[in-house]
Amino acid sequence: MDRYQKTLAESSVIEDDAVVAAEVKKIVEESGKYATPEVYQFLFSSIDLTTLSTEDSVRSVSKFTQRVNDFDNDYPQFKNVAAICVYSNFAEVVKANLDVEGVDIAVVAGGFPSSQTFDAVKVADVAMAVEGGANEVDIVMNVGRFLDENYEDLCDEIIELKHTA
Repeated sequence: MDRYQKTLAESSVIEDDAVVAAEVKKIVEESGKYATPEVYQFLFSSIDLTTLSTEDSVRSVSKFTQRVNDFDNDYPQFKNVAAICVYSNFAEVVKANLDVEGVDIAVVAGGFPSSQTFDAVKVADVAMAVEGGANEVDIVMNVGRFLDENYEDLCDEIIELKHTA
């Protein structure tokens, strides 16, 4: 067993649907104690406000970013969202239009959404997104490599993308 298979075998991921259902039921039953304004504000400030539409454009992403700027001005008593998340080619648009501090620029990159492209294209995509202003890059694991138990190449790819960012 190689180190990747060993790590997966030792993980605490629960694959038993009945156990997961019981845990979810327990959390839902206890949810009343979490229904406070402070918790809701914390949850809101943890959101990555996302637009990943085939219709995204410079104009629509600029307008989307302005909504975050307006929220900060209209509701100064609340923390803003954690990040604006866009396709990698729009990082620069968000950077140029984002006027508030404390909101990250997140992108999906590296062959999103399926990770089915050349590794060199993924690396270039991530590098260009970071160059454009992204300070958070979300990638999708290559599921084909995972299902083929090609963990070494899968991990190498993820490490290379991480070091690109």
